[in-house]
Amino acid sequence: MNYNLIIIVLVLFATIAYSQEQPTATLKIGTIYDPQPGTVEVPVTLEAIDNPISGNNLISSFGWYIAYDTDVLYAGQPNTQPTLVNWYWGANQGNFLTNIIADNPAPGWNTIAIICSPWFGEGFPGIKFFDIVFTYDPDVTVKPNVFWTSTSAKGNNFLKFETNMADDEGNEFYLTLIDGYVGPFITKVPELKTETTKIWFENGNISFNAESPGEFNMFNLIGQQVMSAPVHPGLNIIPVKEKNTYYIIRVVTNSNTLTQKIFIQ
Repeated sequence: MNYNLIIIVLVLFATIAYSQEQPTATLKIGTIYDPQPGTVEVPVTLEAIDNPISGNNLISSFGWYIAYDTDVLYAGQPNTQPTLVNWYWGANQGNFLTNIIADNPAPGWNTIAIICSPWFGEGFPGIKFFDIVFTYDPDVTVKPNVFWTSTSAKGNNFLKFETNMADDEGNEFYLTLIDGYVGPFITKVPELKTETTKIWFENGNISFNAESPGEFNMFNLIGQQVMSAPVHPGLNIIPVKEKNTYYIIRVVTNSNTLTQKIFIQ
């Protein structure tokens, strides 16, 4: 009897069973086009939630980290509480800790840390958790300026925390995070057909399928390009050296494009 084969099969079954039962949720930072200069409220919403383990959508705790470009948006000083308004369940329903971390994930960017435990609320698709109050300055270069992040980009100066959320039994949600934007309506890039279906990272490589030749680019979360490579029809496998953080991957072929944020371990 091939015991190694049996062990492999059991591990595969366990992995599949776990992936099918893991709670999932989608969190979104709002996009606000053409706001007036001054105060602007950016919503943070729950777009989807499913918990096959508990059978309900109760949320017990979360730790969220939202970065913003201080050239475009202002939200208080570091080590002070950000202004969060219009709480869905009321700000007094949980035990909240909020803070603004300077120069995270890079100089010129601050991170809003929102920690809540316990929460004791049930999530429904479409609810708005709260609005972040910013002061908007339109007289600067437009770039992605509100996005999900972590404290890991800061280095080893303090403990590393990723954006997270747990149910009432302590199970971690697998989170899909949608970044936000505050600024002029983007007209430079028209709506483009996507001919690649998925970008994934595995065994030190970024992989994706393409129907025609083009170009691959990888950017960090402050818009700096860290690598590029040609794209050829079929399966593309690109080795990467940058690890342990989020990157924006963009694949452009002819007039088609796919942009995706992925975590490279």
